[in-house]
Amino acid sequence: MAVVLGTNSGFVAIAPTADPTGGAVLTADSQSKVTKHTSPATAGKITEIGWWCDTATEAANYQLGLYAADGTVVPGEAGTLLFNTGDQAKGTTAGWKVVTGLNWTISPSTDYWLGQQLDNTTTTTQIDAESIGGSGRDALLTQTALTDPYGGGGLADTDGMVAIYAVWETAPTTTSSSTSTSTSTSTSSSSTTTSTSTSTTVTSSSTTSTTSSSTSTTSSTTSSTSSTTTSLPHTVIPLVEIQTKTPFADIRTETPIVDIHPNL
Repeated sequence: MAVVLGTNSGFVAIAPTADPTGGAVLTADSQSKVTKHTSPATAGKITEIGWWCDTATEAANYQLGLYAADGTVVPGEAGTLLFNTGDQAKGTTAGWKVVTGLNWTISPSTDYWLGQQLDNTTTTTQIDAESIGGSGRDALLTQTALTDPYGGGGLADTDGMVAIYAVWETAPTTTSSSTSTSTSTSTSSSSTTTSTSTSTTVTSSSTTSTTSSSTSTTSSTTSSTSSTTTSLPHTVIPLVEIQTKTPFADIRTETPIVDIHPNL
């Protein structure tokens, strides 16, 4: 098997498990490597990243990261460090060195550089690579961490690649749902006014009786629900004014004053 973009180098849908057995092996310890690849058209994030350690050597730490293709020395080279795993333990065995559980957001159909750095080991540690069939690779010597920006110069190989991969997934689908319900009910009822006035005056066989009764009833009901209005008819009782009048009679009877002294 060889190092192949989309299989065990660059963006992959499934993490590789087999030895890539590249056409070349490069020194990995005390250096950093980057390999270029374009993200798939539906890619939205990286969930796993790994590199192939071709030799069993002493324990050391490594870092993996993702660079934007915005370098300034060579247009499109590795530039800004977007994500970094931080130090990870390599162990002492050969095989794939993997970091999982990532949630690195990426854009679809975009050029990126996958980066790898390994601290010094007494025995030379190697990584598989290919000198053809890739999109480009670069390297920096005497490195203890992934730098930001990467700071490369001329690319080490314009169509080469290194056995560094990233598992990608599609961006999550966002569903938006909005439901609005409005109900308004207004009821106004009952306005009743009753006025009753009764006056009776009696003076010397003269009676005046006035009765005034006024009743006014207004009923109004308005109901509105879900933009529907119902109005009940109005019933108006005419104002009835009842007045009973007895002509005022001023009856005066004048009787001469008689001074009666029964004892006289």
